[in-house]
Amino acid sequence: MALTSWSDGASAEAQLRAAEEAEAVRCKERDTQYCRQFVKTWRERADEAMHSGDDAHARFLELISAEPWFIVYTEYRAARYKRSHVQSRLTARAGWVTLKQSAAIGSTQGEVMRLRFLGIIPNTGKDDSPTIWLDEDSGDLLIQSYRATEEEVKACQEIGSIPGQGTDVPDHEAIIRLPKAMIQYIPRPDGGIADEASGA
Repeated sequence: MALTSWSDGASAEAQLRAAEEAEAVRCKERDTQYCRQFVKTWRERADEAMHSGDDAHARFLELISAEPWFIVYTEYRAARYKRSHVQSRLTARAGWVTLKQSAAIGSTQGEVMRLRFLGIIPNTGKDDSPTIWLDEDSGDLLIQSYRATEEEVKACQEIGSIPGQGTDVPDHEAIIRLPKAMIQYIPRPDGGIADEASGA
């Protein structure tokens, strides 16, 4: 009797292992089939998901476009953008800028400067743009140009200026090289602009 019970138990255990192995094989087959199906259809499913809201979005735009307030708002935003775009281009072309607290020319805290763009070197590039501005209040010129080399600074120091004047360049000053083409933008005492061609 005991032998029969052991035999039945072993048989049941073997059947259980066989069923588990068969289920594992079926799971592996299902995984393989799913992966193959996914590889074949993933792009189509992704596109479908991406455009799933297109119809609703188009319908929304159609309905809201029929609202008078939306039409007016759209026209207002378009006009505002155009106005700001034109103003920014005019501002850049005219060269008007507002600066505050410019230590370079000794402005005081909170003082507002009015600068006028006079000119930039012809055929300027991204990294080659000597420029001249005029301080409308003081008449001073602000110049962006090439920093003098050590040899050029040394040559200026050797030549000097007026008798008794030191040749060392203070920390708050700098020697720059202004291209000949920029001379035409320097204002003359009579209020005009120097003419490089005529030498005036």
